[in-house]
Amino acid sequence: MPEEPPNLVWDTSEFEDTDQDSLDFEWEYLTDALTEFIQEVHPDGDWHCEVKNFGWQHKDGYKDFDAGDGRKLLQEILPNTDCTFKVWLDKEAKKVTIDNAHHDAPTDGEMYYVTPRENTHV
Repeated sequence: MPEEPPNLVWDTSEFEDTDQDSLDFEWEYLTDALTEFIQEVHPDGDWHCEVKNFGWQHKDGYKDFDAGDGRKLLQEILPNTDCTFKVWLDKEAKKVTIDNAHHDAPTDGEMYYVTPRENTHV
């Protein structure tokens, strides 16, 4: 995990008493910021993701996929459940690092390393 503070944070516990419009606004803000980053560093949109400690079995794996915006990038790699995550954006390395937590990995540490497909080393 990077030593500096994350660039983006999605923490579902912060939205427990939030109306749906505010929640939608916050999600749009986060995904728009991620879209801006990925379009700047790799507009082709072909990505490689390596995951470490995935789920309750703490599996490692990878996935190659296409995503031209932040919403699609997150949909491609995060599990389809309520997630809480921190995102680090590294322009120099063209890298997105995500530390994710959910019901099968409640203490964080499910790490995603997303890089342009031709740059597949973490």
